[in-house]
Amino acid sequence: MKRRPDRLTWVEEIKGVKRLYPFSNPSRVDISLKSGQRSIRLLKKLPKQIVLRGISLFGFGMAAFFFSLIMSGQASSNQTPPFLIFTFLSALGGLGVWKLAEKLRERTKQRYKDLVESLQTIVTRNHQAADRYNSSEKRIDINFEEINREEESEKLKNQLRN
Repeated sequence: MKRRPDRLTWVEEIKGVKRLYPFSNPSRVDISLKSGQRSIRLLKKLPKQIVLRGISLFGFGMAAFFFSLIMSGQASSNQTPPFLIFTFLSALGGLGVWKLAEKLRERTKQRYKDLVESLQTIVTRNHQAADRYNSSEKRIDINFEEINREEESEKLKNQLRN
């Protein structure tokens, strides 16, 4: 954690087996004061889903290979329907896996957005509560001359009673 006059920066420390993973990178959270309001910014590189993207590219490659066999005449007339089915299924599978990778990436992105929004809400509420507390703080002015006069009058009353 680093503190500066107008910014607080927190960088995640990666421990354990995750540290050995080449695509793991730490999250960074910046809390800063801009124009009287606190703002929170999260910097995190999202996973690229390389394995899923590779599988989908393999599916697209298989579809292209089967289609090239059909178009070049390598497949006989009775092999054409199965090759068309394999082409269609390979392309469909590749597209489905690609969409799955996108969906997982968007879900992770949305989780981080929700986290930042909830942190921003907490910081804003705390900031408003602190402002309300400071503005509702009452000041008491003590006039020592009046206290001294009251003490003197009490002394006089006591003397008169005695």
